[in-house]
Parts: sequence; C-alpha cells; structure tokens
Amino acid sequence: MKFRKENGCIGAVLVFLLVLGLLVPILVVSVTGLPTNQMMLVGEPIENTTFSSISSDAPNEAMLPGGIIHSEESGVYMIRNTSDLTTVNQSIAIDSFLSFSDNFSYNFSYLTNQNLTIDSGWTRLDPTAWVFRFIGNDVDVYANINPFTGKVVEFHSRWHGPSPYVREYNGTNPMTKDDIEESALSFLNDFDYSLNPNARYIGPEVEYDIGFVSHYVYSLRYFNVINETIVWGNVVTLHLDIKTGEIVDFSYSWTYIPSIPMQNSISSQLAESSAANYIAGLSEPTEARIQSSSLIFGNGIGEDGDGTYRLVWAVTVASDTIGTIFVDAISQEVISVQQNTLTSKILQPPAFQLHLLVIISLPSASLAILAFVVSRRRIWISNKQEDGPN
Repeated sequence: MKFRKENGCIGAVLVFLLVLGLLVPILVVSVTGLPTNQMMLVGEPIENTTFSSISSDAPNEAMLPGGIIHSEESGVYMIRNTSDLTTVNQSIAIDSFLSFSDNFSYNFSYLTNQNLTIDSGWTRLDPTAWVFRFIGNDVDVYANINPFTGKVVEFHSRWHGPSPYVREYNGTNPMTKDDIEESALSFLNDFDYSLNPNARYIGPEVEYDIGFVSHYVYSLRYFNVINETIVWGNVVTLHLDIKTGEIVDFSYSWTYIPSIPMQNSISSQLAESSAANYIAGLSEPTEARIQSSSLIFGNGIGEDGDGTYRLVWAVTVASDTIGTIFVDAISQEVISVQQNTLTSKILQPPAFQLHLLVIISLPSASLAILAFVVSRRRIWISNKQEDGPN
C-alpha cells in the first residue's frame, strides 16, 4: 500500500475527532462544574400549605432570640448572647405549663384528672430552657419552658405501665390528610404559635414508637430553610394520636434568624474538594469516601463553642474514624471534624446526575461512532483499489 494524500486527510480527520472527543468532557466539566454529592432538600414551603395562615416574619414567644449576623472574609457567623436577658422565675414557668395543660384539656384528654405535680428533683434551668417533670396518677409529663418568655416549647408523656391509648394500625389511615393538618393547625392557633415564612413542611407521616402515648402517631415537621441553607436545630415537631388527632408530643426548637448572607459562599464541589484534601493530608492513611454535602447554618461548630452559629458545608464521609467534615462556606477552611454524621428528615441522598453524564458522554460517544463509521467505510485507498481489477 502506498500512502496517498487522501489517506493523510482522512487520518488527520480521525486524529482530530479523537482529540476533540477527549477535550469535550473537560470543556463540559469546566463550564458546568464537577458532579456534586450535595444532598437534596425535600418538603413544601410553608406558604404553599394550609399552615400559611399562621406564617409570620415576626418572632414569637416560643423562639429564642438570635443576634447580629456578621459576614467577613473568614466566614459568616452569628453569636447568640442571652446573658443580658431576664429569666422568668421557676414558679412562673411551672404555672405556665399547668395553665397550658388545663386550659386546653380538649387537646389533651389523656391528661384529664391526672393531678400533675412538680418533681422538684428534675427541675433545672439550662441556658435555653426551664426543664421540668410533672408526676401524675398514671403518667409523667416532661416539659421545657422558654426561660425568657415562659412559653411552653416542648412536652411529652411517659406512662406508668402500658399506655391506655395504644392504637391498632393496619396501614389504612383513620384520618384524612386534611383532617390531620386541620387538627395540627388548630393546636398551633389555640396556643398562639406562629411559623416562620422560611419554614418548610414535611408530613403527615405515620410513625411508631413505644414512647408515644398511642404508639402509632402522625408526625408533622417544620424545618428552617433560608436560601437552600438549613438552620440546623431549628425544627418544630408535632405528633398526633392516629385516631383522635390529639397532640401527644410537641417540640418547638427555633432561634430567630431572618436571613443569612450567601453572596460569597463556595460551591459544594469546592467544599468536597477541601474535605478530600484534608483526608489526603492525614498523617495516618485513612480509608474514606465522600458521601454527601449539605449547606447549614449551625450552632457550636468548631472552636467557637455553643452559642455561635457558622455558615458551613457539612461533608459526610464513609469512614471508620470520620463522620462529618465541616468546611467554612466562605474561607473554604476545614474548621471541625466529628465522628458522627448529620441526618435529618429534610435531607435526601443526592440524585444521580444523569443529565450531566449525558452531556459529558454524548458528544464523545458521537465522535467515536463517527470515527468508526469513517474507518468502516474503507476510506483508506490502496494502490490495488486505485488501479482497479486485473
């Protein structure tokens, strides 16, 4: 076979297609970014639900006060300082809960005639709550009271023996979704609890736990999400008896945070890269694989201790020694490493990025197929083909 000019052109085309096929994925990644392990946020914005009627920008008495949010090159943070706030005394806090349970007995029929009395051995004042246990005839009731307003922010019951309200559940809900949510809305209205417009709602879901009054309950949860960032620890939880819709367990844990500066925050890809570099730089080799990442505004992360919120990426790692690596969302610095992993009802595993895989692979695959077709059409011309048959 003698080299022909046409062969040279075809060879150049094939080389060009091969090089272009290799460059396309690199160009696509440079534009769209590397695939990310960022967790997905689920739930409905509160404004799209029946609970929009009690949505309010203003803080309510169940919420803890926040603070000034600072945005600097070193990070976004907020210091919650309650040292200058006046605390309600113990007797006022106790009366607040007894009034709570007595005045709305139709919401808590299981507490009727229980003669709740304070267990003084359990009483304590934490920085963010008065904590009490009340002893009844057949049940103990645990309660937390906002120490600055006297508002009830949590309660749950534990029976002396089997609960008389255990329900059977065969997979068919005794109440409709509308009825369940109406019962929850009535409770929040009756007790004057509002929900922040940045709340995101999940529910109702059927859950089972022997700690509940009725074992099977409907669970409703409201999370705080600002600019796709979770305010970690801000969650309102209601558990309703599966038959009557009564509230059997309640928690309102919420620090008032109206907004979070996000303009200089890094991407999940950069945060995961920082976590990977941290793992690679450990003195002892560690088998670890990055699983997911979540953007959170959390309390007590790093050396600041409890009371300071920081904007961070929580990068979850599959490892025997590392659970979560916290990367500052502004400076990209690893500020804390913990053995435990973050879990929440509002977080779902990252979706498989099929669209990105298609964008990356389709052009390369098309070019490869084109090159194959060109070669299969026997464009290469031999001397024998040129001279024709004998």
